[in-house]
Amino acid sequence: MTAVFYYIIYNPAAGGGSSIPIYKQVKAVLDQRHLAYAIKTSRYPGHTNVRTIALKVVTLRNKK
Repeated sequence: MTAVFYYIIYNPAAGGGSSIPIYKQVKAVLDQRHLAYAIKTSRYPGHTNVRTIALKVVTLRNKK
């Protein structure tokens, strides 16, 4: 069975702050289930380049 690793991009300002409770719920579930994850926090528009992160994920995966 292949291990699953979750990459999460989180913007606390999204939805006027309404993303914060959702983020906390998701993080709690991942922790309770002992699932591996990494969180990249976006602070402003354009801060987190999704394409760059996706390329890094694919590169890391292909090295295994």
